Amino acid sequence: MAQPVAIALNDHPHLGQLFTAEEKFNLLWVSVPSWSDNEGGFTLTLWDSPRRRRRLASQAFTDIRDNSRVALILPEPVPPGTYYWEVSQRTGGTRVGLYAHRLESDSSQPAYLGDRRDARLRFLFGVQYSPYVGQGKRRSWWSRTRQTAGTQGNFPQWIWYPETPIADNATRFFRKTFEVPKRIRRARVIVTGDDAFTLWLNGREVAKGGQPMLRDVDVTRLLRQGRNVLAASVFNAVAPAGLLLELRIEDVDGRVQRVFSDSSWRCSTQESPRWQEVDYNHSRWAQAVVQGDVFAGPWYGTGNIARYYPHPRLQGALEPLKREPPARAEVRVERGAPRLFINGREVFPLLAWSNDLIEFAPDFTHAGIDLFHPHYNLADGWREDGKHDWSGFVNLLSRLLGINPKAYFLIRLGVFAPEWWKAKHPQELIGYACELDERQGEFGGVRHPSFASEVCRRDTEAVLRHFLRFVERNPLRSRVIGYQIANGIYGEWHYFGARYLPDTSLPMQRACGVVPDARARMHASLGLFRDPTTEAEVIRYYQRFHDVCADTILTFAQVVKQETRGRVLCAAFYAYLLENLWIQEGGHLAPQKVLTSPYLDFVACPYAYQGDARDGAGNWLGRSRGLSGDGGYRVLLESIQRHGKLYFAEIDPSTCLETQPEQMGNGGVGSETLRGSRLILRRDLAHMTAQGNAGWLFDIGPGWFAEREFLEEIRAFVQLGRERVRWNLQSSAQVVAVFQPESFFFTAHWKTATGEGEFDLFGDYFLNRQSRAIHRLGAPVDFLDINDLNPGDARRYRLFLLCNCFTLNDEQVEKLRRLFAQSGATVVWFYAPGYVCPEGSSVERMSRLTGFSLRLLPGAGGMLIEADGRTFGLPGVHQPRFVVEDASAEQLGRWQDGSGVTFARKQVDGFTSVYVGTAPVPAEILRSLAQEAGVRLWTSQPDIVYACTDAVSVTATSDGEREIQLPKPMRLWQNDSSRQTVFRLKMREGETAVFIAS
Repeated sequence: MAQPVAIALNDHPHLGQLFTAEEKFNLLWVSVPSWSDNEGGFTLTLWDSPRRRRRLASQAFTDIRDNSRVALILPEPVPPGTYYWEVSQRTGGTRVGLYAHRLESDSSQPAYLGDRRDARLRFLFGVQYSPYVGQGKRRSWWSRTRQTAGTQGNFPQWIWYPETPIADNATRFFRKTFEVPKRIRRARVIVTGDDAFTLWLNGREVAKGGQPMLRDVDVTRLLRQGRNVLAASVFNAVAPAGLLLELRIEDVDGRVQRVFSDSSWRCSTQESPRWQEVDYNHSRWAQAVVQGDVFAGPWYGTGNIARYYPHPRLQGALEPLKREPPARAEVRVERGAPRLFINGREVFPLLAWSNDLIEFAPDFTHAGIDLFHPHYNLADGWREDGKHDWSGFVNLLSRLLGINPKAYFLIRLGVFAPEWWKAKHPQELIGYACELDERQGEFGGVRHPSFASEVCRRDTEAVLRHFLRFVERNPLRSRVIGYQIANGIYGEWHYFGARYLPDTSLPMQRACGVVPDARARMHASLGLFRDPTTEAEVIRYYQRFHDVCADTILTFAQVVKQETRGRVLCAAFYAYLLENLWIQEGGHLAPQKVLTSPYLDFVACPYAYQGDARDGAGNWLGRSRGLSGDGGYRVLLESIQRHGKLYFAEIDPSTCLETQPEQMGNGGVGSETLRGSRLILRRDLAHMTAQGNAGWLFDIGPGWFAEREFLEEIRAFVQLGRERVRWNLQSSAQVVAVFQPESFFFTAHWKTATGEGEFDLFGDYFLNRQSRAIHRLGAPVDFLDINDLNPGDARRYRLFLLCNCFTLNDEQVEKLRRLFAQSGATVVWFYAPGYVCPEGSSVERMSRLTGFSLRLLPGAGGMLIEADGRTFGLPGVHQPRFVVEDASAEQLGRWQDGSGVTFARKQVDGFTSVYVGTAPVPAEILRSLAQEAGVRLWTSQPDIVYACTDAVSVTATSDGEREIQLPKPMRLWQNDSSRQTVFRLKMREGETAVFIAS
């Protein structure tokens, strides 16, 4: 294919193209190139034919940004067939352009200039359509000749088999024959494949590897004068996929011949005998499709590609930075919450990342975002010979600075070991108590160093110091404001291979002592609990195991602080408690160690993914993702803030622009529509803004936010964020949900006491599902670690929900009784408060703690409660179960099987004690308990409320009018309303209203 050209609409007032849709569709994209005057705008129209008899959809676009895409959304899906799309220049506009490929003369897809079909000038534009696949779901793909950057003549291109969509977990086969006219002096091949490749030259294997690392191999002895063949097999796990190759041949006369991966290659889905040989006939193989040039995302800027192919636009990009001092970033606690400061000035902490950050950084910049979250893996530049190469990192940030010269960067820095290191140190790799099965490649694979490996820590620390010193000497130090240290599954410090019960390796044995086998881990003598007197070895192992994970994070965090002399932030994904898969093995159960560390400034976590949640009786409790979802956090935000740490929420719901079916559910109910996607985005940004935390937009798409309405929403919140620097961000909650991470050391294993999927029973029902109901209280609620309760909380909160505080010794019991005494608060104790501790299990300790006379029921039974005509609780049959046998207590509910009272209330030492023997408790019951406790319900409906002193976010869980009562006068944001305390609003389900005091 020839070089793409930019077509000026001034030269062709109307410009269009026929295309064939194989399925019905309702979305059309067109790519816009770099162009000096794209601000002029144009109109994109879809017609039934070039004769333009019937217009199917049309939209005018103004303020078009370079290197962007515009999307035309059809009011209704149209059936498969041949259509004509057209762009026309806006009246009075300036020069506007589109990318197009000049095609060969035998093309069956000519361009139309105006109404005239031009046989001499044929183009295929970077057009993408999105088929409509039932239930409003979308997927899409590029036309066979996709937009590229115009570098084909001098550089290799990423190529793939012509399939739509690109198949996951599939291998494709590629061939290229070529002639070498003269004798050869030397030859080298540079190659990589996404995800893994094997390369042959003239039937001999010459290289193996995977993206993003280019292999550079001397192949002089394998080439011959005359006909030769390159053959490659490439395995793709998930899209994108591609092969990138350049063969450089120097003949005896010094002339250089190059063979590139491009559309002249042939490819197949099937492997044939001797297909790697020169004489194999590939005439029936398909022609390869170009996915992008060597500078295309998401590949460029990762691995070592930039070292071999420096971007031509980057020369001199760092010169202006040489005059700037090193950036200084810090987190300070001011006006009620931790805040982000850069060079002494507070900034609104909203960052952006995309799976193709280079392509979509202009969109984020247009929306007002100057803080970016690029990803870089140390393994990409970590060399066995010690000659580490960080050019890929420099090129990535330089390209982003070329897009946004004001950009600052918080780097997600992977500290993963390279494959060659693993091969060199097999004794340092993780061991597993369970046999590995055919799915072992899921969640990042299982062949990784143990977090307890001192050898890996030592080597990684040395490379990390080398990298940090490089950056500190580089002009980029004036724009790098921090590092988020990443390892484990998805970089989130979940232990690799957690589902197979790590870690039996020698390093972990040295760190923890005896490592229990699978049988010991999955045994629980007390039903849903371990017996601390007979299973202490297992409990101690898990405590030490999680300490090792936390210590590994803090080791690298300390290095960051030392090498940068504290000028930048350091952080990690950590403190996940809600929705924590494989809870005992998954990591994150040492939050106090991490949150009290001076080496970490913030922690991060994606918000909850849960869809529609129900309890064992079928009660709908709510949802996190989707329209009217709560978007609740998986961390205990109040605890994080009390430790002076900033929390970054990863905002990663898919939108209606998602192109891959497997990602479509990530946004939840309603995310398949433009309106729904915008409402979900608005809720997430309002949540972050009102609760006083930070966040980053996480575009896994890529392109989830590349829509005008989404960017307008983001821009509005960026502008509101500039006001937030003046707000008091102290929480306004009168309700606190209290959780205990260490209880999971004493509860039954996630493989035996199971919830949905690979969640354990307690995590799923007492935390995840219970949180859905808590968020629908109609009032703000703080989420707190029991270890962070302080005496002032008894005066601050009117309702305490102690959801899984099962592990309390006598000293902790007395401390809690003193805390609540004479407070006038209401304390709700769930299921088995204080039942186990290292000294053993005790119902008497539960009774002392709660003030009720409790009795242990014999055997197992159902855990559904009947209360006031409503049934709720856990599914299945379990033990232990408890009943209240207390004549002074008010009976609120009984076990459904008639075993006795298990939901009761009484006055104890100046506070109201409520015991409930199961979970989750529905929102309607929680609202009633809250009202009786004197809690102000902010909405007349069970809506989702997040609030600080000076801002409130309310998301409607249903259609209709609601009365919203605020604690002080505020105004409705984006509305001309006056400041008042009571608002009557008609809202549709999923809409979010924001109130601010300023």
